[in-house]
Amino acid sequence: MVAIMNRSSIQETIKFSSLVPFQGTLKTRTDEDVVKMQASLLAVGQLTPFIVWVKDSVCYLLDGHRRYEAICRIGIHSPEVLSADYPVVYIEAEDVAEAKHILLLVTSQFGKITPKGLASFIKDCPKLDLKSVSIRARLPKVHAPRAPKEAPTHVVLKVKVAADKVKAVASVLDQLSYVEIL
Repeated sequence: MVAIMNRSSIQETIKFSSLVPFQGTLKTRTDEDVVKMQASLLAVGQLTPFIVWVKDSVCYLLDGHRRYEAICRIGIHSPEVLSADYPVVYIEAEDVAEAKHILLLVTSQFGKITPKGLASFIKDCPKLDLKSVSIRARLPKVHAPRAPKEAPTHVVLKVKVAADKVKAVASVLDQLSYVEIL
């Protein structure tokens, strides 16, 4: 029997079978996106509640469509997840237009992850798997010259880095206990 753990402190729940998707074709999700969400739900549980608007006794799903699709796919082999209760936050809206406006606010991304910001954020978590959380950011690459023939105890490497990448590279190198930046 499969169960998806609720990892939030939200006490309000809703039967999965009562959710009605509201987003339509606003966003596209790749098969890979949904498969990653399935894996996340099964491994870690549901971290955030569904966001729902109720109108005329219909529970419209405003946010959580990728989780919804992933749970539907899990339900093919484990139908019990389709009748389970999931955490929910209810949103008030006067009409469809206001509900759609709220949906756009909830699903919009106000900001961008930069390589410098990401390097700083994860510097104390070097084993963090960025692919598992679908972050597609390129950290600056450092190219070292060829290693000398002998293996000395100390090596000085000159690294050529674009001026705008120096801080990001230094941040990554600071994570290494055996590197000293001169």
